[in-house]
Amino acid sequence: LYMFGIPAKNAKEFDAANWMDQLSLVYSDFLGIEKSSFSAADIELPFLENKDEEFSIKAEEEKLMEPIQSFNTSGRKLFTASALTNYLYCQRQYFYSEFMGLPALDEQVINETKDMSATTMGSIIHETLEKYNGRNNLIHAFKAAVKAWAPCANTDRAWKLLKDYVNSELFKSIPSEQLREKEFLVEAEDLVFKGFIDVLAFNPDGTLSIIDYKTGEPPKAGDEELGYMYQLAIYSYAAEKLLNKKVTKAELHFLQNNTSFALTKENAFEEALSLAKEITAKTQEEEFACNHESCKHCGYNYLCRKE
Repeated sequence: LYMFGIPAKNAKEFDAANWMDQLSLVYSDFLGIEKSSFSAADIELPFLENKDEEFSIKAEEEKLMEPIQSFNTSGRKLFTASALTNYLYCQRQYFYSEFMGLPALDEQVINETKDMSATTMGSIIHETLEKYNGRNNLIHAFKAAVKAWAPCANTDRAWKLLKDYVNSELFKSIPSEQLREKEFLVEAEDLVFKGFIDVLAFNPDGTLSIIDYKTGEPPKAGDEELGYMYQLAIYSYAAEKLLNKKVTKAELHFLQNNTSFALTKENAFEEALSLAKEITAKTQEEEFACNHESCKHCGYNYLCRKE
């Protein structure tokens, strides 16, 4: 089931009432309905079960990583690493997504029975690795993820990436004591950062390692990739502040070729914080520049004025 390009299984990631309000403002004339007819109570959204994971062996640390549930997300005071990356890519796209909360049209909605989209493949791989702990059967975890995300899609590519990664030295080098898919919400000055850490590993010397999986193309040699640096810096800041342990390694694992990308920029978190403050100071659509080179594949082509 899709709702304007968004899989219904992802509905827990946004506030239904706010989303429908924003959508009604844009499409009220087109749909022929009044804004007042929208109600969160009218929408039945399927939610995935949140079961206890057997790999969560660090109970005290896991409790510290629990997010502050009462904080109100807005796109002005709360930021994710992926949102900052989107801002670097196209500021206007950030405005529609984070400020307005409008849905992006998915290029792959109609083609779900053929080759899966990059987003769907990433979701399947992340869910499989979240469940797999070396003792579980990899194919069993993979089939369960495929059933949840894209039961009719061609899975050959995703399966090859997973199998090669799990058998790689890169995967085997991760310490065995871990927390996986841990959500955090952490304050920095008057702003808040939110995210999910794929793997938070506890090193034998008491320090931490942070691993995040990437299914997209790895950066080319010499690329600074600020978005990646900011992501790792934010994750490291959150882990150190919440767990009071030093992060000695933070890196991305690219499954396309089983290479890693490490945090090397010393002031990356300060730069990310400065970028968030820059966004906070903006209020109007025209203040968010449009990156015309990205328009062809942008999910907001249906409403962007491209000015």
